[in-house]
Amino acid sequence: MNRDDLLFDAYVQTEAALTYHLSRAVAATWPDAAILETEDGDFDVATFLEREPCDVVVHPTPHPVFDLVWRGPEKGLAVGLTQGHRSVTWSSITFEVVDAQWPADWGHKRRRFFIGPSDEAVRRFVDHVARVAGKVEDEVMVFSDGCFSRNRDLRKAIRSATFDNLILPGDLGRKLLAQCKQFLHSREQYARFGVPWKRGILLLGPPGNGKTHCIKALLNALDLPCFYIQSFASQYGTPESNVHQVFERARRTSPCVLVLEDLDSLLTKETRSFFLNELDGFATNEGILTLASTNHPDRLDPAILDRPSRFDRKVHFDLPDEWIRRQYIDQLTAQMGVDLADDHRAALAEQTDGFSFAYLKELMISSVTEWIGAPKSRPLSEIAEDQAKTLRGQLGSSEDARPRTTMDEDEDEA
Repeated sequence: MNRDDLLFDAYVQTEAALTYHLSRAVAATWPDAAILETEDGDFDVATFLEREPCDVVVHPTPHPVFDLVWRGPEKGLAVGLTQGHRSVTWSSITFEVVDAQWPADWGHKRRRFFIGPSDEAVRRFVDHVARVAGKVEDEVMVFSDGCFSRNRDLRKAIRSATFDNLILPGDLGRKLLAQCKQFLHSREQYARFGVPWKRGILLLGPPGNGKTHCIKALLNALDLPCFYIQSFASQYGTPESNVHQVFERARRTSPCVLVLEDLDSLLTKETRSFFLNELDGFATNEGILTLASTNHPDRLDPAILDRPSRFDRKVHFDLPDEWIRRQYIDQLTAQMGVDLADDHRAALAEQTDGFSFAYLKELMISSVTEWIGAPKSRPLSEIAEDQAKTLRGQLGSSEDARPRTTMDEDEDEA
């Protein structure tokens, strides 16, 4: 077969015949070679080549198609091959890799062909590609719209979160971290006593009181592969298949951390039972530390909230009392470098009963912003007192109207 027409001839086929025609065309082009084909995204050649440089030749036929992506002013342009034929030399063996991509109901469908001198050689190569590309390194795997994507910016944001800049009652942060580390280092003990080596922690409480920051601080300290779930819904796949996909990926990457923020919003009546089976069913889930949070525990099914084998530790993040509010106001004024007298900070702590950490931070930011505009007209303490009265009037608004917090946003929690 003429390689110029290898992909084109396939694309003029009907959707039902296209995949079969592609397979037959590749086999006819390399009649004496071993061929493996897949549409599985785990065999990510681009990520593999980025992490393990090999000699690569992109051939002019069939016509190569490149995808151009702008990644922002810091990272610049990225160019990736979406369709075409390249030769990859790995372990002194040259393999042919052919990529085909065409529009489908859900976006695009991809078919990838690995071609080599023998079945054993091709299998070793594709196994190595999947292992290298599947590693979660300095990034967070974010699941949304039915697939995972790599997010290095989110991992960078997590690096800045510690328990040193999180004010919690007593030694709650230290205890949580110690328990997670003990779990991760106790695999042999769990096996010896026949206890499943998995752990679930559920963080509960009103919004803006440190749940997201606590999760980020734990992720930073544990430094494990992280899977962050934004939604189980997708335009074309089923939520049930997406739940299964998430847990299967986590099991393959164990030990790892699975983050389910705003759990009550992630689950529906249709997915709840399926989620429970994946979380605590026949699959072992060994080495998976599940960190979940909710602003509305009353919306969670009792099978999630009350059954210990699913979330064996529940941590309440209540509104801060006056002493903790004072500590947080002290921390904020020190971070901002503003001079607010001790008695004024104490008065603010007393006047802000019922404020979350998010409201306390908004109080200080809005007060300092107004003061910067006219520092001589009114003292900062007076402005802060007025802002506290204004924010108190907003406390009656519905929490559901607040934007959902995500780990990759600039959060307003303590």
